[in-house]
Amino acid sequence: MGQGVAAIPRSGSPDHVRENRGALDLHLPTEALDALDEAFPPPRGPSPLEMF
Repeated sequence: MGQGVAAIPRSGSPDHVRENRGALDLHLPTEALDALDEAFPPPRGPSPLEMF
């Protein structure tokens, strides 16, 4: 992951852990990352985490 962001995924099985690890091999082009930042702008400063 880039720009100081880390996700902590849950997993209930070794297979799920391997799937989560595979996500580290995913590389998005700059255009896709820019589109995500536009759709979901990063906070401008410290803020409480939102719950989904």
